[in-house]
Parts: sequence; C-alpha cells; structure tokens
Amino acid sequence: MAAKFKYIDSFSDGAFHEVFNSSSLKMFANIYPHVEYYAGKKSMSCVEHILGGSLPGNVSYHRLFHTVLKGSLGNFLSYLLSTIQNIMIAIFATKGTVLFYNYNSLWGLKTINCIARRRPGIKIVQMCHGELEILRLGIKINPITTAALRWLKDENFKPADNFRFCVLGDAIKSNLKGVVADNLLDNFITFEHTYVSRPEKNCGVPETLAHDDSVKVGYVGAIEARKGLNNYLALRGLVDSCVKFFAIGRMLTDPGVLDAARIEYVPGYKNGTFLPKETMDAYINAMDIIVFLYPEHSYKLTASGAIFDAIDHAKTVFSLHNSYFDSVFARAEIGRQFDSIEDMAKAIEAYQRGDIDLSDAQYKFSPEYEAKVFGEKLQKLGLR
Repeated sequence: MAAKFKYIDSFSDGAFHEVFNSSSLKMFANIYPHVEYYAGKKSMSCVEHILGGSLPGNVSYHRLFHTVLKGSLGNFLSYLLSTIQNIMIAIFATKGTVLFYNYNSLWGLKTINCIARRRPGIKIVQMCHGELEILRLGIKINPITTAALRWLKDENFKPADNFRFCVLGDAIKSNLKGVVADNLLDNFITFEHTYVSRPEKNCGVPETLAHDDSVKVGYVGAIEARKGLNNYLALRGLVDSCVKFFAIGRMLTDPGVLDAARIEYVPGYKNGTFLPKETMDAYINAMDIIVFLYPEHSYKLTASGAIFDAIDHAKTVFSLHNSYFDSVFARAEIGRQFDSIEDMAKAIEAYQRGDIDLSDAQYKFSPEYEAKVFGEKLQKLGLR
C-alpha cells in the first residue's frame, strides 16, 4: 500500500522560496499517488501561478496561517506559529503517513524528533536549507535559533529511526562532515534542486534593449557581495567596454558602485525591493551570457535558485568553480566554467553568438526527471 504523503510549508509567505516550493511539490506529486499540501494562502497562490494556474490534480490543499505583522516581532511570531503548526501536524498524523517539512523548523526540531520516536508508524523528512551554511560559518542570529542549530553538532542528539534530514544534492551532503555531528551524516538523504519551466518567460525584451546588438552579460539574483558582486565588478573592469554588463535582481548594495563600474541595472529598483518576475524575464531574455561568480568557499551547503532562470531562458552560463556549481555542470552541459575571472574575461571578449540547445539540461533539471531518481531512493528507504 502506498504511503500517505503530506507536504508541509508552514513558513513561506508570498514568493519566499517559490521556485523550490513549486518544483519540489510537483516532484512529489509525480512520486506519490496523492499529496496533501499544507501552506499559507499567499504562498500557495505563488506556487499555483508557477505551476500554470492550478495545483496538480492529485494535490489537495490545506490552509495554514501566517502573521500579518512585519519587523522583528513579525519574524518571531512567524517562527513560533510555524513551529506550533508543524508540531500539531506531527501529533495528529495517522499511521502510514510520510511528513515532508520543506523548511527547517529548528525551534521544534527536538519536539518533532520526540514525536517521531514515540510514533513509529509515521515517517518524517526534514528539509534543510541555508541554516547549514549559517552553522558552517558560525553566524550568530537570534538566540533561540542559534541554540537549536547547536543540536545538529551535538553527538548526543539522536534522530529517531523514522526521522530523516534532507539536503539538495550529493555535493551538499559531501560537505556536511565537520559541520554536523558525525552520527548524523548517514541520516541525510538528498534530491537535486529542480525548477518548473514557465511559458510566460518568453515575454520579449525591454524596449531600450530591443535594437541593441552588443554582447550582453548578466548577473542574476540578489546584488550583494556574498553573491559574487565584487568579482563581477572586477570582471567588468577586465572586459572591453563594447560588451555591456547588467545586474538583474534585488538591489542590496549602493547603486553608485554599479554606476561607477559601468554596470547597468533595472531603473526604478534601487531600494532593495524585489523585481517583478516579468521584468526579470524581459532582462534575462536580452542577455547573451549569465555569469555566476560566487566565491569558491561559498555555497557549500546551499543551492542556487538563480541558475535555473538562466537554464529556463536557454542562456549560456559562465561560472567560477565551487562545489555547488561543479555539481550542476556535472549534471548537464549548460556553458563553461573557469578557474579565474581573468580567463572568463577572455572568453567573454571572444564570445560569438550561436544557437544554444539546453533541452537536455532543461529536462534533467525538471521535477519529472528528479521524481524518477528520488522516487527510487524513497522506495529503498521505505518512504514510498
């Protein structure tokens, strides 16, 4: 008999993690006969939109609640409400149910693990994201979360036999040693980050670029140092001025830095607000090359969602080496990798436009493809 499956997203609000939320939900809908989807109304609407306007036919929706408050109090209440709802779902889950928590409820981690130990008839899979990078780098955040993160380094913390952690890909799992307690390493399972292709992405290009024949290089995602901005500034300085450079994403740096480097950005979005999806699509459509210049030591324990924008728009990807991007390039041919920004600069100056076929990559990064791979893993683990 197939396991009952609940997909629980008690934390996301609006567009937060919408690429992961939509693609992973669709993947599980291709693995299990029926999926019960728990999420806030705004998050569900964003997922529904990405999935073409409706949820898969075998997915039923259950509404969870979020605070409308913002700021530090709103963040505290969001974590608290998420934790309470996660615990309640675990308490009332029926025998034979697999619970997938798509965001790590650190505050409730020990409680949910205790529930799993006392209720061997249910099975729990806890997704991990950026909190592992926070743990690796020793970043101090709020006291409750910092204390909860320490449990992952505690050799005395024993997950129940029916409790599993999950990360996005074998490359991330291979970097866990020394970050989490050794006794937890075998508890982690993996699936690869995927994305849902959106037909509406082919919405043309900005009017200002419609008749511009220059080679265009784009940086996609949050515009900040930890995403490789400093390397991008250096790259701009190494490439002939006839090549145009663009920063396409949420502005989290002083726009004057980009102006001084002759890097263009979307006008009207200087204050850290998110770009509308259709605006991002239009600018990405206009690019020839999308570059990823994250520092080598970064993205050891997190995945990048921005790279899927490049793949979905069938753009050539240039990246520096780091463990995450090495793993992405190992999965499919999407462009070129370089040992240095100097080598990348030479390749950009020598770039010639031509037909690009990323159909193989687009399939291998699809939820349908990963459902076949991960579905077999789940079967062997007794989670399907």
